[in-house]
Amino acid sequence: MVEAWYMINEVEDQQAENRRSPNEAVPLSYLQQLGVLHWHIPPAPEVLATYPKVKVPWTPEAGTPQDAALAELREQKGMGYADIICVAPDTLPEYEKKVKAFFEEHMHDDDEIRYILDGCGYFDVRSVDDRWIRIKCTGGDLISLPKGMYHRFTTDPSNFVHAMRLFVGAPIWTPINRSEEANDHSARLEYLEEFISSAKRQKTSHTPSFNAWYMAAEVADCKAENRQTPNKPCPPEVLQKLGVVYYHLPIPADVAYPTKQVPWEPEADKPQDAKLAALRKELGMGYADIITVSPDTLPNYEKMIAAFFEEHLHDDDEIRYIIGGTGYFDVRSADEEWIRIRCEAGQCITLPKGIYHRFTTDPNDYVHAMRLFVGEPIWTPFNRGEETDKRDARKVYEEHFLAPVPCPP
Repeated sequence: MVEAWYMINEVEDQQAENRRSPNEAVPLSYLQQLGVLHWHIPPAPEVLATYPKVKVPWTPEAGTPQDAALAELREQKGMGYADIICVAPDTLPEYEKKVKAFFEEHMHDDDEIRYILDGCGYFDVRSVDDRWIRIKCTGGDLISLPKGMYHRFTTDPSNFVHAMRLFVGAPIWTPINRSEEANDHSARLEYLEEFISSAKRQKTSHTPSFNAWYMAAEVADCKAENRQTPNKPCPPEVLQKLGVVYYHLPIPADVAYPTKQVPWEPEADKPQDAKLAALRKELGMGYADIITVSPDTLPNYEKMIAAFFEEHLHDDDEIRYIIGGTGYFDVRSADEEWIRIRCEAGQCITLPKGIYHRFTTDPNDYVHAMRLFVGEPIWTPFNRGEETDKRDARKVYEEHFLAPVPCPP
């Protein structure tokens, strides 16, 4: 899984981790504000075995095992071109010279998209205040750096990265090293306007949209979108009638959250999220903690995800503020259809007590979130059943949100 941290100022060995002491982790939500996107698509062993060491260009061979998740993402994002390279002393001529060249700060006229098949590589990018951030990518990580973003690349001490290079349209290989002339390049000016200026305003152009749709009747993979065919969007007013409340709180560029802290409160000497603090005060959300739902951070991950996906309710509101990644909250409509609500970084959702719902990650298997409670936290889920239907929380919910509105005389 992708990991990021601020680097030390003086780098003697480009292949070392070069972390600060103590380590200053960078949340993935901040990378999103800089325009850096990532996906985690672990290749199945039988698929990995089909990838050549080097092939330029490359297309999957018919009759061999295919990576369906990668193919879907390529089609969705229009990544028509692909090739495969191996950055290692025995596969790349003049290896040391090339790796030093990759480590020169530069940008491109198009997005740099790399899918790591095996090995480990470091992508370094600049923060809003021009600090270097190191992003560690290993097998299964796919990263996209936007055009016009200054960056550099290196292998780690193992001197091995097997990777797929992807392009939207025809490939453009030219690196443009940082200089006054490069600063005036159209790609750089567009990047500054789209990402850096907006991040300084505590707002990102990749503002996640509130997206909900009615689900297919049969769900084979809970992490897939499971849309109906044709797609049937769910209007916001339908969710409002069901008691689902939504807030858009773009995460300030200078605010960093821990991977996990239970309970959590902002540190007095660190930058604060004024909008979140104001909302917490307004609604009385006195308790907060931070968790990360991923295979690396949650023990018995698959078992826990299966439990989260059981239809249930709570005796208190479920309030979640997404810091990074993507999660799906499914709720029942008035006529018992499932509605899927997609939540991304900067979105805060409240599900009222007594509403039947369930939760899952998307295929990236990563959600970094803050859990908020009005009063003391109550963690107990009550799975759907006759006894749960009789709970006070359910009866109150049905009365407030599902009862038919009487017609005027």
